[in-house]
Amino acid sequence: MTVDQRTVVVIGGGPYGVLTAQKLVRLYNHKVILISNLEYFYLLASTPRAYIYDTPSDWAGKLTIQLKSILPETIDLVIDDVVDIDDTNVSLKGHEDIPYDALVIATGAKWPAPVFPEFNGDRTIKGLQDYYEDRAREIHDSKHIAFVGAGFVGLEIVGELAHKYKDDIKKGERSITIYHGRKELLDSSYGDEIKRKIQNDLAGSGIKFVFDTKVVSNEKGEGIIEKSGDKIVADKIYFTTGPVANPPSNSIAGLVDGRNQVKIDATLRAVGAQSGKVFALGDVTDWPQKVLQTVTPFSSTVAHNVDAFLRGKTDVKKVAQPSQWSRAGVSLGPNSGYGQVPVPLLGYINIPRALLVRAKSKQMFTDRLVQFGKLR
Repeated sequence: MTVDQRTVVVIGGGPYGVLTAQKLVRLYNHKVILISNLEYFYLLASTPRAYIYDTPSDWAGKLTIQLKSILPETIDLVIDDVVDIDDTNVSLKGHEDIPYDALVIATGAKWPAPVFPEFNGDRTIKGLQDYYEDRAREIHDSKHIAFVGAGFVGLEIVGELAHKYKDDIKKGERSITIYHGRKELLDSSYGDEIKRKIQNDLAGSGIKFVFDTKVVSNEKGEGIIEKSGDKIVADKIYFTTGPVANPPSNSIAGLVDGRNQVKIDATLRAVGAQSGKVFALGDVTDWPQKVLQTVTPFSSTVAHNVDAFLRGKTDVKKVAQPSQWSRAGVSLGPNSGYGQVPVPLLGYINIPRALLVRAKSKQMFTDRLVQFGKLR
């Protein structure tokens, strides 16, 4: 370590954490320790396809890669669980405490099944492959499935299943119903046209919608309609109601808000950490929009600002405030999808279906896996 090097600990082995760690090493020459509770890099955006792939474990293999294979040797990789963070140290379950000069939290969010496993058991790539084999078998054996929540990820999973089971649904041999607490799909950051096209596409495949109906889960995991108390009748119910922030265990007062999200400002500094040396980015934060397209600019900004902090400089950068409109493409199986892009003054424009299919739906980003995880 040179005189100017400081120790930066990055927690989280997803796209935000991995790219941030690499930029801190290659662009700013800091000593970086990357802590992950998994041994592999994993592209969450690719997961919905697993449930219709001929061999789900093969698809799981396409969206994962060993962290060691994409990280430079100058980054110290530690596979372990964080049990506490204070103003000076990160405490781990199976390793000695790690002191830090700056800390970056990029631990993402927890998604409900069938999107992402809890990883209470096998945390290897084989464990993930087994998980998707089990979920695909569970889905195939369930003739009547209910999804609670018509957000981005829930719709993509339903779109995959609608593609695979379209004929069975039309014959009445299988049914898929989406319950949604709002009066329309998605949220207000999506335009009316994309909502209409997605609904019409899925309805054309026989998917049923029940809007303005809030469904809660009881202690048995059953779906109960809140207003009436009636139980949803289905072979399987999936609560695709969105992610829950997943910050590491910590003893830093004020680090997270009431939704357990790390509070950050536009410099990506954790505003609740009085030391000033904690930063955060991605789904673990309270930033209004979290999309895959922000991985590169946000990781560049946080790496620059961490370096500025460590060197006592004031030339910090800020990330742009998000548009009121989402930049998103919703894939509905390998041959369909709809999207939009925010445009100054105009609000947003819709992405041509053929373009979205080519850019996302066909491969679900698996053809660009290394691009999301390795700095070039």
